[in-house]
Amino acid sequence: MDLFTAYARTLLEMSGEPPDRSYTADELTAIILRKPPMLFMTVACDVDWKRFPLVPGQVSLEEWVVGTFVKPLSSGEPIDQHLPILVPRENITGLRGWEEWITMSSWFLDQHDLHPVLRFRNAPFQHPDGPVVYPAEILMLFERGYIPGAC
Repeated sequence: MDLFTAYARTLLEMSGEPPDRSYTADELTAIILRKPPMLFMTVACDVDWKRFPLVPGQVSLEEWVVGTFVKPLSSGEPIDQHLPILVPRENITGLRGWEEWITMSSWFLDQHDLHPVLRFRNAPFQHPDGPVVYPAEILMLFERGYIPGAC
């Protein structure tokens, strides 16, 4: 099963939506955005953000996306795309120049009709390893609708 279909089916299953009907890209995006952002949940629960991985830094962007999204989907495991990460200010403000982000975005768009989005909380802080970072999460949005049995 291709990554797009696996993600759509997993998303529908996790959200309790009927998997046997067609969904537009906007409907799928609405399902993704219905889940409360992890960033706000961590604030509400007073979680220590310093324990989240620094991407890039402690973990590469590729390692993070493959480990939390691609591998679980490929093996039929549940995913949680709302896992928080810390992103250095230079990568947030220079997203269009972040080579690893550009490569990942192109791969997902060209190969899988998925559009990675970086959602961050505008509350930077000094990371113990040096850089000023923003708490963030990577969401994968759909570039086309899902039709059961079409893929």
